[in-house]
Amino acid sequence: MRTLTLSICWCVLTLALCGTEVVNLWSGRPVTLPGCGKWEISAGNGRILASGDGEIRLELPALEAGTALDTELTLNGEKRKLRFHSPQPLTGWNLVSDNTLPPRQLRRLIELGMGMLAEPPSLRPDEIAVSGGFFLSPGGTESPGSKLTLCFPDKRDFPLVIGGNWEEFSGGRAKNPGVLSVYYDRKELKLDLRGDLTYLKLESPGRRIVIITPDLDWDNIDNVLFIRQLMEEAK
Repeated sequence: MRTLTLSICWCVLTLALCGTEVVNLWSGRPVTLPGCGKWEISAGNGRILASGDGEIRLELPALEAGTALDTELTLNGEKRKLRFHSPQPLTGWNLVSDNTLPPRQLRRLIELGMGMLAEPPSLRPDEIAVSGGFFLSPGGTESPGSKLTLCFPDKRDFPLVIGGNWEEFSGGRAKNPGVLSVYYDRKELKLDLRGDLTYLKLESPGRRIVIITPDLDWDNIDNVLFIRQLMEEAK
């Protein structure tokens, strides 16, 4: 007998320099970090990359596509781990598209290093697919496709009817919360914009669909790394 479960995963991290988590940052862009005083940023080999006294402002040269650089910030004697990422952190990943993703979003993914394959998802079921929305067939079931489909619906598409042909669904809040929420309306499972979930995962044998919050900020490196993490899990 199939079971349907809803699990909410809370992953709340802070950017406070006194924390223990690595702070992810862009290379090739101006960066301002909280704190003030005598500071320096050094690489693993001890080379000083930047230093100052006062506000922490810097811009490291753009790293090679797909790479990252681990560094350490020392501020008034306190240390904090920083990781600078290439402007193209999605280099090495290829997606297939169903041609519903808005051109601006498709262009942004390509700018971030994503490769796009020419074949449609139906001809590349083992590849990760990207879509501009979540679409139910007339019978109420999602049509077959790739083993992972990343859906980026527009705010105008909500509320979304999810349907019931899923063995499991789970909503999650990543480092940066979104606006998604799940509810039942007349025995139908729906997704709307009255919550703080970043994504909703829908799973059935051999495939997974992830609906992403429509307010995702592509200029935030943590959001881009979250998308990359979803693809890594699928592989």
